[in-house]
Amino acid sequence: MRHRRRLMRLYKACVLACVLSVCVPPPRAMAADPPPLRVLDDFDDITSWRVATSDDVAATLRAAAGQAGNALCVDFDFGAVSGYVSVGRELPMEYPDNFEFSFGLRGDAPANALQFKLVDASGENVWWVNRPEFAFAHEWQHVRFKKRQVSFAWGPAPDRELTSSARIEFVVARGRGSGKGSVCFDRLSFRELPADSSAPPSSAQVSASSTLSPTQPAQSFDGVAATAWRSDPAAGREQTLTLDFGREREFGGLVLHWLPGAHASRYTIEISDDGQIWRTVRRVVDGNGGSDPHMLPESEARHIRLRLQDGPAQSYALAEIEVKEIAYGASANAFIEAIAADAPRGQYPRAFYREQSYWTVLGIDGGTVQGLLSEDGALEIGPQSASIEPFLITGEGLVSWADVEPHQSLLDGYLPIPSVTWNHGELTMHVTAFGAGNRARSQLVARYVVENQSGRPRIVTLALAIRPYQVNPPTQFLNTPGGVAPIRALSYCICRPTARRPIQLSAPVAMFMTSVPAIIPANRCGSWCRR
Repeated sequence: MRHRRRLMRLYKACVLACVLSVCVPPPRAMAADPPPLRVLDDFDDITSWRVATSDDVAATLRAAAGQAGNALCVDFDFGAVSGYVSVGRELPMEYPDNFEFSFGLRGDAPANALQFKLVDASGENVWWVNRPEFAFAHEWQHVRFKKRQVSFAWGPAPDRELTSSARIEFVVARGRGSGKGSVCFDRLSFRELPADSSAPPSSAQVSASSTLSPTQPAQSFDGVAATAWRSDPAAGREQTLTLDFGREREFGGLVLHWLPGAHASRYTIEISDDGQIWRTVRRVVDGNGGSDPHMLPESEARHIRLRLQDGPAQSYALAEIEVKEIAYGASANAFIEAIAADAPRGQYPRAFYREQSYWTVLGIDGGTVQGLLSEDGALEIGPQSASIEPFLITGEGLVSWADVEPHQSLLDGYLPIPSVTWNHGELTMHVTAFGAGNRARSQLVARYVVENQSGRPRIVTLALAIRPYQVNPPTQFLNTPGGVAPIRALSYCICRPTARRPIQLSAPVAMFMTSVPAIIPANRCGSWCRR
């Protein structure tokens, strides 16, 4: 049983289920008057804007049709270099305690970094919002940056609080998308906001489509894990549970805590400002119960609704809904770090526990494929790619990097062929990785050897998990951001090796795969975690 419980915990760690809710709207409360909006630049006249680029990057400014009036567009071409294009103007600003910038944005460009910069009068201190690998939409989208999203980037200022700025800039920096394209900006605006209310709501009116007496819907949001709302089994599997906070509130995610055997395996989470028009923000198709974390970045709504559609039992039992703070969903890395903080050490890579993580580079000189090998034996199969992480399954349970004594070495003490050795009682595992091939067809090769040092037979399973985490740690955030690397698809074939296609030179005894939705909270590690 201890073996099974630990494997189930790892399944929860590897496989973040996307679980959501739907609500029934209560009467609408009186809404406060919105803060006045100040248009900083409507772009009818773009002569005050200047374009700047790094070396060998081409860019031009032009006016184009906006949503109403003109828009400012920049056409750029990164060519074969890594660089940036910046569009800026002088715009003195004094800042209140809380504020928000907003503008229209559209683009015909590959994914690259989008940066919004505020520069002080000295030109040396910079505050920014940095969005790596930003996907530009062809249609106009409304972008908002609030004070909490604007961070100090660099400069000598001893006081990093943003109180004033003299210049504003939009920057597109080359990312993996690179290439060339056009990006347009429309109606740059500013408004003062009330004092920061980003703390998650702690009270709400809760209603449900059915309830099994003596439980109450409010017991799903009372902060007491020992109580729970149960749906009426006679009402069927299609059920809703709705939270009404009384006014619009900001939050960064949800965690749903189900009672054993009474979870929803298929459901959606919806949010609404008025209880009439709903937006689906998460969809779950294979929930497995327990605690379901959901990343809902920069969410703002008055209502949250769980629309429950199917499950293993005739009714649902939800012990608690946690509405998480904005920081919980600030980024994919912040989300995983928050989950790892509540998980046993070893269920996630070391870096997500905010521990120092060491690694070494793999590849041949001038090769097209490079990778990283971590001090714990995880292999990143390419820049900003997923990694292959080893685990051992023994009769006593699951063995991860946190359960062993690791040792790192180079072949013959100096050759660039690194190895990581795990020592775990009478078991030893060696992970060795190196680059092979020629420059045009370079490859990464990894070898895993498990040794039984005892004098008795042992049944040990070597499990290699392809996980959506880089070896490059999340603390790396500038040119090559580390941490989460979403897996969009998985397939298995017996075929020739290509770039970033792992193949096995020795056939596995078994292989398990599961669907991996594009959203991070739905990643799954595979059925082997349950075995």
